[in-house]
Amino acid sequence: MSSVSSATSGSSSALPQTDKRVCAVCEKTAVKMSVCSKCRFTSYCGTDCQRTDWPSHKLKCANLFAKKVSSKTEEMTRNLSNIHIAKRKEDEKFNQLQSNPNVADPIKEVEVIVSSQKEQLTQMLKTRRDAEKLLGRLQSNPTTSKESIADMQDSIQELTTRINTLTSVYEGNKRALEQARALSKR
Repeated sequence: MSSVSSATSGSSSALPQTDKRVCAVCEKTAVKMSVCSKCRFTSYCGTDCQRTDWPSHKLKCANLFAKKVSSKTEEMTRNLSNIHIAKRKEDEKFNQLQSNPNVADPIKEVEVIVSSQKEQLTQMLKTRRDAEKLLGRLQSNPTTSKESIADMQDSIQELTTRINTLTSVYEGNKRALEQARALSKR
C-alpha cells in the first residue's frame, strides 16, 4: 500500500490555503490533508481512511500515476526542446558577435551570452534532477515497462551530455570574458 504523505501549505504539492481537499472515504474537508504518496492525487484525512480505500484505490492509483508520469515526461521533453532552441540562438548570436568587429560593446554582448548560458545550465540541471526523480519513481513501480525505464535513462544520458557540452562552452566564454575585461582596463 502506498503511504500517506501530509499535504501542507509549505509543500510543493499542496493546494493554496484557500482550497480545501476532500477525504476520498469520509468526505471530510480540510486545508491540511494527507495524499497518496504514489499518485499524489487522492486525499485522505488519515491512515484509517486510506486503509479502508486501498482495495479500491490501488486499481486507480497505477493509472493516475502513469498519467502523471506521461505528463512529466512531456514537460521534460518540452523543456529540453526549449533549452536546445535557446542554445542554438545563443550560438548564432555569439558567432555573429565574433564576425562583426563593429559591435558597440562586445564585452556587454558576451556578458549577456554568458548570463544566458548560466541560466540555461541552471534549467538543464533542474530538468535532470526532475528526470532522475521520475526515473526513481518509474523504477519503483512494478507496472512500468523496461522500455520506458530505458527511454528515461537515455534521455537523462543525453541531457547529461548536453550539460557537459554547455558547461565547457560556458566556462570557456566566462574565461574569455574575464580576459577581455582585463584587457579593456589597460
